[in-house]
Amino acid sequence: MALLALLLFGLFGYNSLQQRVLAQSGFWARGTEGWSNGIWHPVIVPDPAGTSLYHYEGDKPVGPGLTAQTRADFQGETLSLVQYHAALRELAADSLHIPLVFRVFSHAWNDPDRERHSP
Repeated sequence: MALLALLLFGLFGYNSLQQRVLAQSGFWARGTEGWSNGIWHPVIVPDPAGTSLYHYEGDKPVGPGLTAQTRADFQGETLSLVQYHAALRELAADSLHIPLVFRVFSHAWNDPDRERHSP
């Protein structure tokens, strides 16, 4: 009975951790795609005609991503560029909330949640 309870506790914790990580992974995967010359989707872009004018792009949607995996994982394709950056800021500030069953291991080895918040 104790072994079965431990197994169920572990499966519940694993499922909980997977849901939290997968909820964020699509956002971070989307941010890895579409870089050009070290710049990712700037909010202000020069006029394509070559004039000295600039256009605001912060209200444009970030889109679904470039790869099939990102399109499957990222659920925020309608977010504007500004909304996407705000969502990333919130995700980075929030803890992963590692379930109790795995918290012991995070203190014994590397803790990915602690590493996310270190400079």
